Amino acid sequence: MKEQSPRKKRVFICEDHLIYIDGLTNIIEKNEDEFELVEASQNGMYAAKKIPFLAIDILLLDLNVPGINGLEVISLLRVKNKDIKIIVITMYDDPTMIRKAELAGANAYLLKDVSNETLLEVMRHPTGGQFYIQEGLKHPDNAIFKDSFSSVVKLTMREKEIVQLVVSGLTTVEIAEKLFLSTNTIETHRRNIYRKLNIKNLPDLVNFAHSYDLMN
Repeated sequence: MKEQSPRKKRVFICEDHLIYIDGLTNIIEKNEDEFELVEASQNGMYAAKKIPFLAIDILLLDLNVPGINGLEVISLLRVKNKDIKIIVITMYDDPTMIRKAELAGANAYLLKDVSNETLLEVMRHPTGGQFYIQEGLKHPDNAIFKDSFSSVVKLTMREKEIVQLVVSGLTTVEIAEKLFLSTNTIETHRRNIYRKLNIKNLPDLVNFAHSYDLMN
């Protein structure tokens, strides 16, 4: 009995420059025994709306696309699809962008000068829940970043809301009135926030909030 060949991985490209779409298409077509290009789009909103209906395995995604940006595409897709492999291919060699892509739910972050061999390796192999970054990129992957990131995750929704209000300039009394809570409760939340984030004063909180996008 003849063995059935493995199913081809279905690929969607979201990229606003036709020259890059053509390049990625060429790579996929040269490896047609493994990959099938389902569709390519130059618009982020279109991609986010269409992909859930196409059984896509791999999304090759630029960050700077019209409609909605790549980070928003990732966030929208992750609500509906936890399994699709999202590979960011961008010109931004920026630790902040790398961190944002990781937090949004991307599986890999590559630059547009990535070799065909590296791209194909990332497309072929599961990431095992790890975030892959192209060799040589400046990722804030150190103890300070990990500790800070884990602290952000530990904040409750109420604590994040209070961070936003404090950083926006509201006093404890004003926050208490806005949230219909007592001032003692707000002060308790603030102490817990400072402890979890390992900070000591308001300037530290402001810097932390902006560094980790807690104001959005």
